Amino acid sequence: MTAMKLFVIVFLFTFSLYAELSKAEKDNLTKTAEWLAAFDIKYSKAWTPPDSNKPVKLDCSGTVQYLYSKALSKIMPRDSYSQFNFFRDKGWLFEPPKLADNKVNTEELKKQLQFGDLLYWQNSYNVPLDREPPVSHVMIYMGMDDTGVMRVAGSNTWGDGLITKGGGPDIYIFDPNQKLGCVREIEGDKKSKCLKDSAFIGFARFDAEKKTIEIKSKDDKNPDIVVPKENSHDPQKPNADVEIR
Repeated sequence: MTAMKLFVIVFLFTFSLYAELSKAEKDNLTKTAEWLAAFDIKYSKAWTPPDSNKPVKLDCSGTVQYLYSKALSKIMPRDSYSQFNFFRDKGWLFEPPKLADNKVNTEELKKQLQFGDLLYWQNSYNVPLDREPPVSHVMIYMGMDDTGVMRVAGSNTWGDGLITKGGGPDIYIFDPNQKLGCVREIEGDKKSKCLKDSAFIGFARFDAEKKTIEIKSKDDKNPDIVVPKENSHDPQKPNADVEIR
């Protein structure tokens, strides 16, 4: 009797797994951002939380770090550049969609962003020369209001927020193409010439990853076997396709 040959056909499917905050987490992040704003703390000031004896410096990255820790129990590095590299190294960082003129495609970005994403800018002020890219600012995406306007939480050096005026921790309007500052000819001199304008350069999401599923088809007598493989991070963007510090 001729031995039956067994053919194994393997199909590999890769699909995106973008971790989304639960409704309770979104509500907690919103309430925590509003609670912090109510203290009316100026940008970069040291502030001691009511439940701690350790001061927190509420610049942009310090505010983001505090909000994520307080509201979501998630830990990230202290400064915006270290945060950016942390997410990039894990494959959790994505480039914004662009138009032909190199501006951010706002409508497409709205489809890609999720509540709680970290937003990063470069060149909003004269950062240390060893930063590559020159990351300088970070905020948290807080979704859209009823009119479709995008909102962010964090700390600005200027501007009116939902609760405060003149900067500091609060919830602000988010326009990815708005200029937030520049690299100046003379560092610290706001009247000196701008050499490079700020730019929104990407967004990050905790636990954003891609998984590969391996489907093995043997013969008519055996059902398909689905075998999850190890996670593989992909740093590419999702879907297949004034001075701020």
